[in-house]
Amino acid sequence: MIQLSQSLSENPGNTALLEMVAVSYQNIGNLKEALAEYERLYAQTKSPQQLYQIATLQYGLERSGECKSSLQQLMLMDLEKEKISINMGQQSQEVPMRAAVMNFTGVLFQANKQLADAKRSFEEALKIAPNFVLAKNNLDNLNRPAAGTGTKPATGGK
Repeated sequence: MIQLSQSLSENPGNTALLEMVAVSYQNIGNLKEALAEYERLYAQTKSPQQLYQIATLQYGLERSGECKSSLQQLMLMDLEKEKISINMGQQSQEVPMRAAVMNFTGVLFQANKQLADAKRSFEEALKIAPNFVLAKNNLDNLNRPAAGTGTKPATGGK
């Protein structure tokens, strides 16, 4: 990690190094530093992939207002050709970015007890990607009796 940071200080515009530092911080559980590095990376790349990671980290740090803002920024982007690999424990699934964003939006709504909006978001994610396992599971969990009190909805973030 020290070597990566040193290399990055010598090459601050190297986005590959910057991403390695961000991922490294994320992998060791230092979400605040990972977020700071992803924000630096996004400032250079404007990549929807990076902004999705930023939203995931903001959610993990319980910064729901910032997370919502990041998701809103994503929805304004041209995501038609964008795909993202969503982690589901030991497995992952590649889905259209817009479906992932709609699922994540549903998660935020559910966390804020806005269950009708959460349901609409999960359903929209499934319209875009009918085989999106995480969105289907989140919708199924929402539709169970006493919804919102049991299983925490999943975003699929790293």
